[in-house]
Amino acid sequence: PAEPEKIEIVRLIFDLFVNSDYSMTGITNLLNAQGISPSQKSSATWNIRKVRNVLESWVYIGANEYLGCYKCVFR
Repeated sequence: PAEPEKIEIVRLIFDLFVNSDYSMTGITNLLNAQGISPSQKSSATWNIRKVRNVLESWVYIGANEYLGCYKCVFR
């Protein structure tokens, strides 16, 4: 299980992108302006690549992996 703050960041990114029609650049700017740091240790700021990775991640969009095989879970 992830830390609660990481879960909230992922929810925020999806909500902004899907429900509020923010662009990836807009999400990046908002996260950085609010001082929300990404979980990766490589950089202290968000960029478009990191936001895209969240939006396209099989883990966050409802896919499960078992022994190298993926199964999408659509709700």
